[in-house]
This record gives sequence, structure tokens and C-alpha cells, in this order.
Amino acid sequence: MWNKHSRRLFWAGVLPASLLLSQMIIYVLHLAAGFKLHFNLFELCSSIVRRYGLLVAVHALDAVVITTLLTGGAMVLYQLIVSRRAMYKLHRAKDDKLTKLYNSQFGGGKLRLVIIGHDAPAAFTFGFFRPVIVLSTGMLQLLDEEELEAVILHEQYHQSHADPLKTYVLFLFSQTLWYLPILGWVHQQYKLVREVLADQYALQRQGSPAGLSSALVKLLRRGRPQQMAFAHVSFADTGINVRIRQLLDPHDQASFKLPITRAAISAHVVIVLFVMFYLACL
Repeated sequence: MWNKHSRRLFWAGVLPASLLLSQMIIYVLHLAAGFKLHFNLFELCSSIVRRYGLLVAVHALDAVVITTLLTGGAMVLYQLIVSRRAMYKLHRAKDDKLTKLYNSQFGGGKLRLVIIGHDAPAAFTFGFFRPVIVLSTGMLQLLDEEELEAVILHEQYHQSHADPLKTYVLFLFSQTLWYLPILGWVHQQYKLVREVLADQYALQRQGSPAGLSSALVKLLRRGRPQQMAFAHVSFADTGINVRIRQLLDPHDQASFKLPITRAAISAHVVIVLFVMFYLACL
């Protein structure tokens, strides 16, 4: 069930956002370089409002398209910069001896795992194309061996499924296309589903929920972890209460109640675009 939810949420966010953004890019190329359009949603909207003499609406449409693309480009650039800085800081804080020890103990020397010297407990997976599992010395001190193994298995799931990249793509779409608020809900639900799936993977490998649930409870008592600017997936950042309940009762069915207000606003935006298309065909 959770795998189905994960796939549905991902494509529910990616497909409409990708279609909309690709149309925007083509439209901007048309405005800037005279790129010939066979069909483009935003050129269609522009031609309709021009036909009815609504030049203000034309300028508003152009502003929305250009602002959206500039926002998306700026967010990607910012993420590249902060990720590069974060990687540099991680390498500086890396404890080579502990990194070698835990890679050998848990991954047979093949696990991309980095131990950093940091007092606060931290466990996250970082990187888009070759994700790295990062654990702090504070986390090593907080957890016993069974709990630590559960955390590493959990992060291995994120690492092997490229979750930092997928989660960031949905976050990028939700922020760039802010006028489709349903995308924000999709992003949050997707994060929760991926955490539950990673928990289930760790549970299957260990055969018992004891280590994972104990680690979650310890981190829950310490409060929410510090937020980081770079894209990552953190062990204790999302839905701890839901995850603990799921561990205690694996048959508990998650409720993905669609937010009516967000869905209505998003549907309204889409309907307006389709109405413009209909008018153009009259």
C-alpha cells in the first residue's frame, strides 16, 4: 500500500508541474527569440486576452510565467551553492577513523557512510546523484548498537532510492508553482510515505521493531532536529508520531485526506486555463 501511495504522490506532483513548466519555457523562448509555436498553452492564453483587448491581463500572464521560471532557476542555483558548501563542511568535519570503522562494520567497506564530529545527534542522507549517509558522533553516543543499525538501514533505503533528489524535485515544484497549493500537500505527504517505507525496510532487515522504535523515541524526546538549507532526508525530521504508531500497529491504514481548499484553488487555476483553450477554439 505504501509503495502505491509513494508512486501516485510522486507522479501526481511531477507530471502536471513538468507539463506546466515546459510550456512556460517554450513560451519564454517564443517571446525572447521568436521561437515558432505549433501549440503552447501560454501563447494561447496571451492571444485570447489580446483578442478581447485585455492588455493588462497579457502583461500579468507574462509576469507570472517569467517570475515562475526565475524563481525556479534561482532556487536550483541556491541549492547547488549551499550543497557545495555543505559538502565542503562535511569533509572538514569528517572523522576518518570512525568513518572507516562504521563503513566496515555495517557496509562491508562498500557503504557510502560518513561520520562527522558533531555533538548534536544527526542522521541524514545527502546528495542528489551519489547520496551519502551522514551520522554525527552525537548520534553514535545517543544510540546503542541495535538502534544505530536500524538508523543506518533506514538511511540506506533513502540512499538506494535517490530520495534526496526526488523529495527536492517535489519541493522545488511546490515552491515555484505556488499558485497550485496542492503541490505543497503532495510534497509533505510524499516525505512522510518515504520515511515509513524506509522504516519498513529497516524493520524487515532486523526482524524486530525494537531498535527502530527505541531510536525514534529517543530522538522525539530531544525535539526537532536543526533545519539545514541543503536538500537532504533526515531520520528524525518527518512524522515521528505517525511512524511510531505504524511500527506498533503495522496494519494501521494511513489516511491521506485531500485538503479541500488547496485542491479547489489548484483546480480553479487549471479550469481557467482550459476555459481559455475552449474560447480559442470557438
